[in-house]
Amino acid sequence: MPSGDPPTGSLFDSLRRMLEAVLGLAQRRLELFAVEAQEEKFRVLDLLFRAAAVIVLSLLTLVAATATLVVALWNTSPVLVLVLVTVGYGLAAVALAASLRRRLREGPKPFAGTLEEFRKDHEWLGKPK
Repeated sequence: MPSGDPPTGSLFDSLRRMLEAVLGLAQRRLELFAVEAQEEKFRVLDLLFRAAAVIVLSLLTLVAATATLVVALWNTSPVLVLVLVTVGYGLAAVALAASLRRRLREGPKPFAGTLEEFRKDHEWLGKPK
């Protein structure tokens, strides 16, 4: 064995292996974070697209339904029909807003997998041997 190389099992060898292990661990966590960030981006874009489509189609449906009701009941009481439709729309909007608020509060946490892995790493590294 040449005199310039540290002996096998030396302190430098142990430090190098430990550094490789820490770097490998960090790399896996960053890869997991990147995958979850990509999934989160697709999920948000999908939700935004679907929400926009629902809004547009719902507005078109409401306009058509309102016009149909007013025309159908014009001879009876058009003002009463408009008031009832307006109250119905308002109640539906309040119910949907409450539902949306609940879903935003109770929805899954972004990057939950990464946070869980960091928690496990912290527990594992904190255990005395």
